[in-house]
Amino acid sequence: MNGDLNSWDKFCNYLWFDKKLNIWLDISKINFTRKEIKNLEERFIDVFSSIKELENGAISNIDENRQVGHYWLRNPSISPSSKIRDEINADINEISLFGKQILNGD
Repeated sequence: MNGDLNSWDKFCNYLWFDKKLNIWLDISKINFTRKEIKNLEERFIDVFSSIKELENGAISNIDENRQVGHYWLRNPSISPSSKIRDEINADINEISLFGKQILNGD
């Protein structure tokens, strides 16, 4: 133990629950100090901010001027524009129709 918290306090302070995912995460046995966690906090804020920018349509491949949007395929409603959303939905519908035609022998 790193000495800055006793085991129970550390468990209580570093047990995390995400309601949306319904998941608990216990990081209390990881050997870190409060200072190390504080130092990581700013990096996590930057990471989550970058993720949000990508989800909102920021250009991530500058050489090709392209967005990264594979997660829009699973949830077109989070697409950054109605044009992209409509294109994804149209493609999904075409693929579904194609699959049904194959299964029906058309």
